[in-house]
Amino acid sequence: MVVAFAALWAVMMLLGFGTHPLAVAAMVVLLGYAVFLFFWTARTMRAVRALPDGPVTEADIRSQKRIGRSFGVTFGVEMVLIMAAAVLLGNSVIGGPDFIAPVIALIVGVHFYPLGALFRTRVHAVLATPVVLVAVVSIVVIARGTFVQPMIGICCLVTSVCVALMATYILRWCSENLASHTCPRGRWT
Repeated sequence: MVVAFAALWAVMMLLGFGTHPLAVAAMVVLLGYAVFLFFWTARTMRAVRALPDGPVTEADIRSQKRIGRSFGVTFGVEMVLIMAAAVLLGNSVIGGPDFIAPVIALIVGVHFYPLGALFRTRVHAVLATPVVLVAVVSIVVIARGTFVQPMIGICCLVTSVCVALMATYILRWCSENLASHTCPRGRWT
């Protein structure tokens, strides 16, 4: 799913930049990278599924359930907030449609922080920080009525790059850990 979100943000970048040749080129590069990540994901998932089942302790099962439940709650809250923001901003109940991409980027960036704590990795915070900062700056600049479209494009570009880097990190980690059988099974990109 992370790969699909990276591609979605790349396409959304055109909302701000329009069809300027550089914007289209950036989108094509990001979409090409997303296709590469998709095939890497498929290959890695096949390798993970081919691993023999190892011994699983009760503690492992409890830990996996806790992580799964916490991930589900975090993702669920993120989706509810995104839907609420899209409806409220899209109907100009608060703000207006120009705020949709930056507010959603802010929600996406903020949701990486609890995931970093959950998975005990710093990369989530490292990649969340530029997304959150650019989203906040975009919201402030758009509220002032200046550089609205460029800020939407910049916000979507930064979010796409950071989400693609997150997918790359996950895939690289899993690829490196296949030999030790520590790569988790399931849908993780």
